[in-house]
Amino acid sequence: MNAILEQKLTNPIDLGFHLKKLREQKGLTQVEMARLVGCAQNTIAEWEKRAGRGPGKKFLGKIAQVLDVSIDNLFGLKKV
Repeated sequence: MNAILEQKLTNPIDLGFHLKKLREQKGLTQVEMARLVGCAQNTIAEWEKRAGRGPGKKFLGKIAQVLDVSIDNLFGLKKV
């Protein structure tokens, strides 16, 4: 994996930005998203504010499924 991609994948700012954008595009509130993902609403808020470390492996797959996107898309990466 190249350095730019590694940096992109570890940047919680990008993930928080894309998570919020994708959630809003699906017409979901933070409360609805939390219920579907299986976490608390304040957890979604923390991920979106980029105050925490972002979702762990436990939640990434579920978030992608709920938002109907790939995990790469959560990070703003495009499929090649």
